[in-house]
Amino acid sequence: MWQGETLLSRRSLSGPGLAVHVQFLRKMRRRMTADPSLRGQDDLNTPQGRDALISDLFGLNIRGLRSLFEACVRPRRYFEAARDVDWLNRYTPSIRLVLTLVTIMSLLQFLWAGENSALMLQYQSALESVAKEGGLQGTPETAQALIGRYLLIVPFFYIFFHGLSALILRVWGEGTAAVLRLRFYFAGLVPAGMVGLLASVAYAFVPVNIFQTVNTGVFAFVFALYIITFMRAFPQSPVKGRAVRAVGFGVCAVITDFVVSVACTLVLGIWLVASPPGGPS
Repeated sequence: MWQGETLLSRRSLSGPGLAVHVQFLRKMRRRMTADPSLRGQDDLNTPQGRDALISDLFGLNIRGLRSLFEACVRPRRYFEAARDVDWLNRYTPSIRLVLTLVTIMSLLQFLWAGENSALMLQYQSALESVAKEGGLQGTPETAQALIGRYLLIVPFFYIFFHGLSALILRVWGEGTAAVLRLRFYFAGLVPAGMVGLLASVAYAFVPVNIFQTVNTGVFAFVFALYIITFMRAFPQSPVKGRAVRAVGFGVCAVITDFVVSVACTLVLGIWLVASPPGGPS
Protein backbone atom coordinates (compact mmCIF):
# COMPACT_ATOMS: atom_id res chain seq x y z
CA MET A 1 0.00 0.00 0.00
CA TRP A 2 1.17 3.52 -0.83
CA GLN A 3 2.39 5.55 2.15
CA GLY A 4 -0.28 8.19 1.64
CA GLU A 5 -2.99 5.55 1.98
CA THR A 6 -1.31 4.09 5.07
CA LEU A 7 -1.17 7.43 6.82
CA LEU A 8 -4.74 8.21 5.85
CA SER A 9 -6.00 4.88 7.12
CA ARG A 10 -4.59 5.61 10.56
CA ARG A 11 -6.78 8.64 10.94
CA SER A 12 -10.29 8.61 12.26
CA LEU A 13 -11.87 9.27 8.83
CA SER A 14 -14.59 6.85 7.93
CA GLY A 15 -17.44 6.34 5.52
CA PRO A 16 -17.78 8.22 2.21
CA GLY A 17 -15.17 10.83 3.19
CA LEU A 18 -12.47 8.16 3.52
CA ALA A 19 -13.41 6.57 0.19
CA VAL A 20 -13.14 9.91 -1.63
CA HIS A 21 -9.71 10.63 -0.13
CA VAL A 22 -8.39 7.17 -0.96
CA GLN A 23 -9.66 7.44 -4.53
CA PHE A 24 -7.92 10.82 -4.92
CA LEU A 25 -4.64 9.46 -3.54
CA ARG A 26 -4.75 6.47 -5.85
CA LYS A 27 -5.21 8.77 -8.84
CA MET A 28 -2.19 10.78 -7.69
CA ARG A 29 -0.16 7.59 -7.36
CA ARG A 30 -1.03 6.51 -10.91
CA ARG A 31 0.13 9.88 -12.23
CA MET A 32 3.42 9.66 -10.33
CA THR A 33 4.28 6.14 -11.48
CA ALA A 34 6.20 5.21 -14.61
CA ASP A 35 3.31 5.52 -17.02
CA PRO A 36 4.83 6.34 -20.45
CA SER A 37 1.66 8.12 -21.53
CA LEU A 38 2.10 10.63 -18.72
CA ARG A 39 5.86 11.11 -18.74
CA GLY A 40 8.51 12.19 -21.19
CA GLN A 41 6.22 14.21 -23.46
CA ASP A 42 9.03 16.70 -23.97
CA ASP A 43 11.52 13.96 -24.94
CA LEU A 44 13.02 14.49 -28.42
CA ASN A 45 12.55 10.78 -29.07
CA THR A 46 8.77 11.31 -29.09
CA PRO A 47 6.64 13.12 -31.71
CA GLN A 48 5.41 15.51 -28.99
CA GLY A 49 8.96 16.43 -28.08
CA ARG A 50 10.03 17.05 -31.67
CA ASP A 51 6.90 19.09 -32.24
CA ALA A 52 7.73 21.21 -29.19
CA LEU A 53 11.28 21.77 -30.46
CA ILE A 54 10.02 22.91 -33.88
CA SER A 55 7.58 25.22 -32.12
CA ASP A 56 10.46 26.71 -30.10
CA LEU A 57 12.55 27.23 -33.22
CA PHE A 58 9.99 28.51 -35.70
CA GLY A 59 6.95 29.50 -33.65
CA LEU A 60 4.59 27.39 -35.76
CA ASN A 61 4.58 23.71 -34.88
CA ILE A 62 3.54 20.69 -36.92
CA ARG A 63 -0.04 21.02 -35.73
CA GLY A 64 -0.09 24.61 -36.92
CA LEU A 65 1.30 23.69 -40.33
CA ARG A 66 -1.24 20.88 -40.64
CA SER A 67 -4.02 23.30 -39.71
CA LEU A 68 -2.80 25.81 -42.28
CA PHE A 69 -2.72 23.13 -44.97
CA GLU A 70 -6.19 21.81 -44.17
CA ALA A 71 -7.73 25.28 -43.95
CA CYS A 72 -6.36 26.18 -47.39
CA VAL A 73 -6.56 22.86 -49.25
CA ARG A 74 -9.34 20.95 -47.45
CA PRO A 75 -11.34 23.57 -45.52
CA ARG A 76 -14.22 21.17 -44.89
CA ARG A 77 -12.06 19.11 -42.51
CA TYR A 78 -10.86 22.20 -40.67
CA PHE A 79 -14.39 23.57 -40.27
CA GLU A 80 -15.62 20.19 -39.02
CA ALA A 81 -12.81 20.15 -36.44
CA ALA A 82 -13.96 23.59 -35.26
CA ARG A 83 -17.12 21.97 -33.92
CA ASP A 84 -15.04 19.94 -31.45
CA VAL A 85 -14.04 21.59 -28.17
CA ASP A 86 -10.39 20.56 -28.56
CA TRP A 87 -10.23 20.78 -32.37
CA LEU A 88 -9.97 16.96 -32.42
CA ASN A 89 -6.56 17.37 -30.75
CA ARG A 90 -5.14 17.75 -34.27
CA TYR A 91 -5.58 21.37 -35.28
CA THR A 92 -4.57 24.83 -34.11
CA PRO A 93 -7.54 27.10 -33.24
CA SER A 94 -8.40 29.44 -36.10
CA ILE A 95 -8.02 32.70 -34.13
CA ARG A 96 -4.51 31.72 -33.07
CA LEU A 97 -3.65 30.69 -36.62
CA VAL A 98 -4.81 34.03 -38.06
CA LEU A 99 -2.90 35.94 -35.39
CA THR A 100 0.21 33.91 -36.23
CA LEU A 101 -0.07 34.83 -39.91
CA VAL A 102 -0.45 38.53 -39.07
CA THR A 103 2.55 38.33 -36.75
CA ILE A 104 4.71 36.61 -39.38
CA MET A 105 3.73 39.29 -41.88
CA SER A 106 4.95 41.91 -39.43
CA LEU A 107 8.23 40.05 -38.93
CA LEU A 108 8.79 40.07 -42.71
CA GLN A 109 8.65 43.86 -42.73
CA PHE A 110 12.27 44.01 -43.89
CA LEU A 111 11.15 42.44 -47.20
CA TRP A 112 7.96 44.24 -48.16
CA ALA A 113 8.78 47.52 -46.40
CA GLY A 114 12.46 47.73 -47.30
CA GLU A 115 14.22 50.96 -48.09
CA ASN A 116 13.57 50.77 -51.86
CA SER A 117 10.23 48.93 -51.79
CA ALA A 118 7.16 50.41 -53.47
CA LEU A 119 5.33 50.64 -50.16
CA MET A 120 8.20 52.53 -48.52
CA LEU A 121 8.43 54.98 -51.41
CA GLN A 122 4.68 55.60 -51.20
CA TYR A 123 4.88 56.28 -47.47
CA GLN A 124 7.81 58.63 -48.04
CA SER A 125 5.91 60.47 -50.77
CA ALA A 126 2.89 60.86 -48.49
CA LEU A 127 5.10 62.14 -45.69
CA GLU A 128 6.69 64.69 -47.99
CA SER A 129 3.27 66.12 -48.81
CA VAL A 130 2.32 66.14 -45.13
CA ALA A 131 5.64 67.71 -44.19
CA LYS A 132 4.78 70.85 -46.13
CA GLU A 133 1.75 71.45 -43.91
CA GLY A 134 2.65 69.73 -40.64
CA GLY A 135 6.36 70.38 -40.41
CA LEU A 136 7.33 66.68 -40.50
CA GLN A 137 10.44 65.18 -42.01
CA GLY A 138 9.66 63.20 -45.15
CA THR A 139 12.73 61.00 -44.86
CA PRO A 140 13.12 57.22 -45.32
CA GLU A 141 13.81 56.92 -41.59
CA THR A 142 10.54 58.67 -40.77
CA ALA A 143 8.62 56.49 -43.22
CA GLN A 144 10.20 53.38 -41.69
CA ALA A 145 9.20 54.51 -38.21
CA LEU A 146 5.66 55.14 -39.46
CA ILE A 147 5.40 51.63 -40.90
CA GLY A 148 6.75 50.25 -37.63
CA ARG A 149 3.97 52.00 -35.74
CA TYR A 150 1.38 50.66 -38.17
CA LEU A 151 2.62 47.10 -37.70
CA LEU A 152 2.48 47.57 -33.95
CA ILE A 153 -1.22 48.36 -33.86
CA VAL A 154 -2.64 46.42 -36.81
CA PRO A 155 -2.77 42.94 -35.15
CA PHE A 156 -4.91 44.28 -32.30
CA PHE A 157 -7.27 46.16 -34.63
CA TYR A 158 -7.50 43.17 -36.97
CA ILE A 159 -8.51 40.70 -34.26
CA PHE A 160 -10.84 43.20 -32.58
CA PHE A 161 -12.85 44.29 -35.63
CA HIS A 162 -12.98 40.86 -37.23
CA GLY A 163 -14.04 39.45 -33.86
CA LEU A 164 -16.96 41.90 -33.80
CA SER A 165 -17.91 40.94 -37.34
CA ALA A 166 -17.78 37.26 -36.41
CA LEU A 167 -20.26 37.82 -33.60
CA ILE A 168 -22.59 39.94 -35.73
CA LEU A 169 -22.55 37.90 -38.94
CA ARG A 170 -25.16 35.11 -39.06
CA VAL A 171 -24.44 32.93 -42.08
CA TRP A 172 -23.48 29.68 -40.33
CA GLY A 173 -26.94 28.32 -39.73
CA GLU A 174 -29.61 28.93 -37.14
CA GLY A 175 -28.59 28.25 -33.56
CA THR A 176 -24.83 28.45 -34.11
CA ALA A 177 -23.27 29.48 -30.79
CA ALA A 178 -21.11 32.59 -30.50
CA VAL A 179 -17.89 30.65 -29.90
CA LEU A 180 -18.49 28.49 -32.97
CA ARG A 181 -19.27 31.59 -35.05
CA LEU A 182 -15.90 32.99 -34.02
CA ARG A 183 -14.18 29.74 -34.93
CA PHE A 184 -15.89 29.48 -38.30
CA TYR A 185 -15.31 33.12 -39.19
CA PHE A 186 -11.59 33.10 -38.45
CA ALA A 187 -11.23 29.72 -40.18
CA GLY A 188 -12.61 31.43 -43.27
CA LEU A 189 -9.93 34.12 -42.96
CA VAL A 190 -7.00 31.69 -42.92
CA PRO A 191 -6.59 31.09 -46.70
CA ALA A 192 -6.87 34.81 -47.43
CA GLY A 193 -4.40 35.50 -44.66
CA MET A 194 -1.95 33.11 -46.29
CA VAL A 195 -2.38 34.89 -49.62
CA GLY A 196 -1.81 38.22 -47.86
CA LEU A 197 1.38 36.87 -46.34
CA LEU A 198 2.70 35.68 -49.70
CA ALA A 199 1.63 38.92 -51.38
CA SER A 200 3.47 40.98 -48.76
CA VAL A 201 6.68 39.18 -49.69
CA ALA A 202 5.99 39.70 -53.41
CA TYR A 203 5.46 43.43 -52.82
CA ALA A 204 9.22 43.76 -52.33
CA PHE A 205 9.67 43.10 -56.07
CA VAL A 206 6.74 45.15 -57.40
CA PRO A 207 7.66 48.38 -59.23
CA VAL A 208 6.13 51.56 -57.88
CA ASN A 209 4.28 52.37 -61.12
CA ILE A 210 2.16 49.18 -60.95
CA PHE A 211 1.92 48.84 -57.17
CA GLN A 212 -1.68 50.09 -56.94
CA THR A 213 -2.77 47.81 -59.80
CA VAL A 214 -1.20 44.77 -58.16
CA ASN A 215 -2.67 45.71 -54.79
CA THR A 216 -6.15 46.01 -56.32
CA GLY A 217 -5.72 42.60 -57.96
CA VAL A 218 -4.73 41.02 -54.66
CA PHE A 219 -7.75 42.62 -52.98
CA ALA A 220 -10.09 41.18 -55.63
CA PHE A 221 -8.49 37.75 -55.33
CA VAL A 222 -8.84 37.79 -51.53
CA PHE A 223 -12.54 38.65 -51.86
CA ALA A 224 -13.02 35.73 -54.24
CA LEU A 225 -11.07 33.47 -51.89
CA TYR A 226 -13.37 34.32 -48.98
CA ILE A 227 -16.32 33.14 -51.07
CA ILE A 228 -14.58 30.03 -52.39
CA THR A 229 -13.45 28.99 -48.89
CA PHE A 230 -17.00 29.23 -47.57
CA MET A 231 -18.38 27.26 -50.52
CA ARG A 232 -15.84 24.46 -50.05
CA ALA A 233 -16.27 24.35 -46.27
CA PHE A 234 -19.98 23.45 -46.41
CA PRO A 235 -20.44 21.24 -49.50
CA GLN A 236 -23.46 19.50 -47.99
CA SER A 237 -25.57 22.69 -48.10
CA PRO A 238 -27.76 23.54 -51.13
CA VAL A 239 -25.71 25.43 -53.70
CA LYS A 240 -27.98 28.47 -54.05
CA GLY A 241 -28.30 29.18 -50.34
CA ARG A 242 -24.63 28.43 -49.78
CA ALA A 243 -23.62 30.87 -52.53
CA VAL A 244 -25.71 33.67 -51.01
CA ARG A 245 -24.22 33.09 -47.57
CA ALA A 246 -20.71 32.82 -49.04
CA VAL A 247 -21.07 36.19 -50.73
CA GLY A 248 -22.38 37.63 -47.45
CA PHE A 249 -19.32 36.32 -45.65
CA GLY A 250 -16.99 37.69 -48.33
CA VAL A 251 -18.58 41.14 -48.30
CA CYS A 252 -18.48 41.28 -44.50
CA ALA A 253 -14.83 40.20 -44.41
CA VAL A 254 -13.59 42.72 -47.02
CA ILE A 255 -15.58 45.54 -45.40
CA THR A 256 -14.00 44.64 -42.08
CA ASP A 257 -10.57 44.61 -43.73
CA PHE A 258 -11.29 48.12 -44.98
CA VAL A 259 -12.47 49.24 -41.54
CA VAL A 260 -9.28 47.88 -39.98
CA SER A 261 -7.20 49.82 -42.49
CA VAL A 262 -9.12 53.07 -41.94
CA ALA A 263 -9.04 52.70 -38.14
CA CYS A 264 -5.28 52.05 -38.16
CA THR A 265 -4.73 55.03 -40.45
CA LEU A 266 -6.77 57.33 -38.20
CA VAL A 267 -4.95 56.21 -35.08
CA LEU A 268 -1.65 56.48 -36.90
CA GLY A 269 -2.50 60.03 -37.98
CA ILE A 270 -3.29 61.07 -34.41
CA TRP A 271 -0.11 59.38 -33.21
CA LEU A 272 1.85 61.11 -35.97
CA VAL A 273 0.62 64.56 -34.94
CA ALA A 274 1.06 63.91 -31.21
CA SER A 275 4.52 62.36 -31.54
CA PRO A 276 6.22 62.81 -34.94
CA PRO A 277 8.69 59.96 -35.49
CA GLY A 278 11.24 62.20 -37.17
CA GLY A 279 10.58 65.25 -35.05
CA PRO A 280 9.62 68.68 -36.45
CA SER A 281 11.61 69.81 -39.44
